[in-house]
Amino acid sequence: MILIIESSADFPSVAICDLQGNVQFEKHADVFQSHSEQLPVLVNNALDWFTEQSLELLAIGVNQGPGSYTGLRIGVSLAKGLCYAKNIPLLAIDAFEAMGQYLFSKHSDLKIVYAMIDARRDEVFMKRLEVPNSVAKVEAKILDNLITEENWQEVGFIGNSNDKAVRIIEKEPKVVLFGPFANQLCFEASKLFQNKQFQNVAYFEPFYLKDFVPGISKKFSV
Repeated sequence: MILIIESSADFPSVAICDLQGNVQFEKHADVFQSHSEQLPVLVNNALDWFTEQSLELLAIGVNQGPGSYTGLRIGVSLAKGLCYAKNIPLLAIDAFEAMGQYLFSKHSDLKIVYAMIDARRDEVFMKRLEVPNSVAKVEAKILDNLITEENWQEVGFIGNSNDKAVRIIEKEPKVVLFGPFANQLCFEASKLFQNKQFQNVAYFEPFYLKDFVPGISKKFSV
């Protein structure tokens, strides 16, 4: 079994999947940006599940980024600590690829998927996928005048920037799904494990894409 930790966006979450990517356990926080308080609790809940089920934890998967700087630091630190303590591999998951493939698997009629995580103002971290198994890279993009698809009945959005994207482009895609959640990353994690694509636990760092710019937390802003 693989434990997945997702901490890149608004609501931290965990999931447990088997080696085929099937979700066996999932839980997410319901408090906005509560990573430091709730993510350790969620991880403990998942570890308790392993004990109750008498199953072996084989690896830890974590969203590699980009996303929330603080959230990624917390999630990666927890994942690395568990890997050290249990002497198991670390998997770095491309959450944008995982979210895109997850949406394709749920809606086979889609031709294009935008996987997006909010950055700031009208900017997002985004990967545009054309049908399953296409090659794309994550980019930081301004949404205005960026998304110009012709057939919106073949387009899906997944991530935490859907409301922002729909407002700016003034179009409604066929499918809109919130994310990222850890259960959406399970299949990609299972592929990494089976291909033995493990990270060096000592040296692994999140992929931030852009430099960190400090600001006031939304939880404490007026």
